[in-house]
Amino acid sequence: MGLLLLVAAYLATAGALGWIVRRWVPVSPLALVLVSLLPLTFTAGGFLPGKTLASTVSLSGVAPWANPTLNAAFEAGSSPENLQLFDSLSQFEPWRRAARRDLLFNPAQGGGAALLANGQSAVLFPLELVARILPPPRATTYVQAAKLLLGAWGMFLLVRFLAPPDGISAAEVRGGGRRLDSGELGALVGATLFVGSGFLELWRTSPIATVAALVPWLVWAQIRLIREPGPGRAAILGCLGALGVTAGHPETLLHGLLLALLLSVPFWRRSSSPRTMAWGAAAAVLAVLLSAPVLLPFLENLQVSAEWSRRQAVPPIHEVSLPETAHRLVPAVCMAALGDFLRGTWSGVEGPTEMGGGALGFGALLLLPLGVVAEERRRLLLWWTTVGLFGLLVAAGVPLLSGVVGSLPLLGTTLTKRLSLWWVVVACAGAGVGVEAAAAARRRRWGTVAGGLFILGLGIAWAVAPTPADRLRSVALVLAGAVLTIGGVVLLGSVRFGLRRLAPGVLVAGVLLPQVFLLGRWVPVSTSISFYPETEAVRWVRERARGWRVSGRDAALFPHSASFFGFEEVRAYDPMTFEPYREFSRALGELPEAGWSRILDLSSSTLDFLGVRYLFDHPYMGERTGVERVYSGYDAVVYENPGARPRLFFPSEVEVFERHDESLQAVLEGRDLVVWAGLSGPGLPAPGTYPNPGGRVLDLRIDPRGGIEARVVSEGLSALISSQPAIPGWQLFVDGEPETPIRVDGAFLGALIPAGRHRVELRYAPESWNRGLILGFLGLGLLAWTTHRASVGGRVAPPGEQNGRGELI
Repeated sequence: MGLLLLVAAYLATAGALGWIVRRWVPVSPLALVLVSLLPLTFTAGGFLPGKTLASTVSLSGVAPWANPTLNAAFEAGSSPENLQLFDSLSQFEPWRRAARRDLLFNPAQGGGAALLANGQSAVLFPLELVARILPPPRATTYVQAAKLLLGAWGMFLLVRFLAPPDGISAAEVRGGGRRLDSGELGALVGATLFVGSGFLELWRTSPIATVAALVPWLVWAQIRLIREPGPGRAAILGCLGALGVTAGHPETLLHGLLLALLLSVPFWRRSSSPRTMAWGAAAAVLAVLLSAPVLLPFLENLQVSAEWSRRQAVPPIHEVSLPETAHRLVPAVCMAALGDFLRGTWSGVEGPTEMGGGALGFGALLLLPLGVVAEERRRLLLWWTTVGLFGLLVAAGVPLLSGVVGSLPLLGTTLTKRLSLWWVVVACAGAGVGVEAAAAARRRRWGTVAGGLFILGLGIAWAVAPTPADRLRSVALVLAGAVLTIGGVVLLGSVRFGLRRLAPGVLVAGVLLPQVFLLGRWVPVSTSISFYPETEAVRWVRERARGWRVSGRDAALFPHSASFFGFEEVRAYDPMTFEPYREFSRALGELPEAGWSRILDLSSSTLDFLGVRYLFDHPYMGERTGVERVYSGYDAVVYENPGARPRLFFPSEVEVFERHDESLQAVLEGRDLVVWAGLSGPGLPAPGTYPNPGGRVLDLRIDPRGGIEARVVSEGLSALISSQPAIPGWQLFVDGEPETPIRVDGAFLGALIPAGRHRVELRYAPESWNRGLILGFLGLGLLAWTTHRASVGGRVAPPGEQNGRGELI
């Protein structure tokens, strides 16, 4: 059933995107089929019965999956794991699962964290919404295939827009009884290059690739708005901008928007600039309004996140020496020249995800000059290529350029490295236009350029490969890409119609097959039973853990995987973690710069305070101090912590501090969290230590979607403290009346309760979400108005019908 749903969802997505693109440019049935099939060349393994596209073999070595029987089945049915995909396994997949229960709050990591307000969760992105109807193993395959489909149609649309069917070289090419004009063939080649690019493939499991897939759409919409500003085009650009906000990676979206502005410079007309600016501003307002339900919570959460604190520090300047810059540029020419990461021969100074983002295959480098040497597109493609090369050089760390860009506020190293996206978009579009211009190009001039590039590619492939096997492999890929691409161009210009019909297949093979060979194994094909299986230890704990938190000793139980079983976990592995809570997590144990807290001491009072009742460990572990071994099986050992505190309790004493950081520092200095409750906030007594009158907590109820409710009996004005991190959005009610919560231990929510019986409720209900919904409805109203204005204004013909190709330059 899951496989049928997957196929149906993919076909529906392909049909919907094809229908949208056909509203703006001509699309033949053959092109519709070919573009829809392109993503399957990289993701077909996930469509097999019982398979999924995820690196899940690494789960088999940790509790509660350390089952010898399961391990054998995992390894027999899965490709070798890829350690570069650990984030997708430990963050993105669990976020997708958590969103099935609630859009706003995720109890399964960091003691309870914001979900929608996390910039990478993408819980409202349309592809993620569709994925929730699928079983989790099938959902991860669908999202990867669908984002490649989104990118393919976006690039097809962009190239088709730049190479309209009424151009002077729109010679028809027949294949399979269908018809492709050369503009459509160029669009197909550009889409193929984009799908197989290093940027989309190496980041395929990340929201980075989701946003990157939208960038060609943004470039197309921006150019159309500049060419002929109006309400309909502003509406399209605004909707695409809003989709980019929901796609899950704001920094990549900013890169894409800046690229769209730069690439639209040649289309700017002085006569239309006032209208262009006015409707461009309308598009920006529309994008902000439509995305406000995501944007406002994200901005609110960003200001208190660990990532924000890190970015506010002086950013490292991503600038390296010229020899190292040249080494970093090698993957853009031939990624295989630096070896194979999966075989352990990678010789790059960094992992392939950062260095290989600009990898396109050698065919793209041969097709791009075709457009440049053709007079009809020369100025346009020269400017575009300059912009793309700038992004590629900055990504490689070239001196001066990277230093200037890396010194900009909040950019830092990783974001400048990902400017290779600029090169990928430009080179794919330029290569597609080059195919369209092939029939009119001066082949002697192009042959000189292609010959020089071919010799350069072979030289690099031979010279820098780390092993003889890698040398042969990289040279073979350069040869295959060059021979097939050049052969396709020659066939395209053949006078004999019978030979010309072979050109589409040869060209597509030239740019696709080397990338499939190189990157087709990047995301492993694993057996579905390895996708967070539910074992006896999981079932045992779930029956008993309601209202309590769980964790794992050291690496046992990946933190975010708790969302797959309904557990509440205290560790966090997320750059958007609440910064005070991340600092507090140091009290749990060692906290690596990139990773979760290593809990080694199971008798820590920090675990008591956080209400961690059950802890997983590997099945061969024995008794431990301070906890009781309550389950022992061949999948895990489970310890029970008898000192775990409920989510609300009255401490025996409190210590008052002037500032939150002083309270947090007291925790990190090792003061007993059970006895002391460091308080800070307005209206509290002078700093010092005070007895707490105390009281009792009755009828405590925990709502995993963000709610804590109890009846309490207080002996006097007392501090009631919780172990809920004080992320923005929590509200306190005492007897139904809103009150201002206080900060406890620098990172948690607390309340001052007067004497007597009271009903206390903590509720996660961020006002930023409510305000965002209001603005979102206003955005829908603005969208309706702009759409109405566009319809009243009459039909606007597609660009290919309006303008000759010379006018586009």
